[in-house]
Amino acid sequence: MGHGEDGKAEMEEYAKKIEEVKLSAEAKEMAEKELKKLKMMPSMSS
Repeated sequence: MGHGEDGKAEMEEYAKKIEEVKLSAEAKEMAEKELKKLKMMPSMSS
């Protein structure tokens, strides 16, 4: 998921949504932490 152009665009979209949504500081921190984990995962598509 975190590799290639499609994965990069998807990660950017998630990051943008996290910024746009009204979250508590704790929820935002957790969402950003999970997004970071997703970025580190190898891509499952070939």
